[in-house]
Amino acid sequence: MPFIFSSPSIYSQSYWMDRYSAENRLLMTYEGLTDDLIGPEVAKSLNEFLGQVPGVNPIHPDGVACVWRAVVKNQPPPQQAEQIARLQAAAVNQAGTASGVVPQPQPAASSVSSAVGVSSAVGLTS
Repeated sequence: MPFIFSSPSIYSQSYWMDRYSAENRLLMTYEGLTDDLIGPEVAKSLNEFLGQVPGVNPIHPDGVACVWRAVVKNQPPPQQAEQIARLQAAAVNQAGTASGVVPQPQPAASSVSSAVGVSSAVGLTS
């Protein structure tokens, strides 16, 4: 028997619109966040919105587009891309040395999750 949500469902637009005032909600789409043209602006809006929360330290507004490009589009600035490649090569070599296996060169990080971890380790700048 399928599970049926009783009304009001948390998946209903009115559920969220009725419970949070306009200043306490941010509406955005995945398509907007990942769009080449408006994505950085959507990320700036998200950064500003999250910065209203006590204890959250937002990214400086001038750096949001750079971080967006690195995390969402996996395009870090050239100086960080070179440093990321060196860190990845060192990690591969260290893993190979510890296991006794000769490491094989690996391509640069291609997933957003890899870029996020490495990007936060090296610090992004435009």
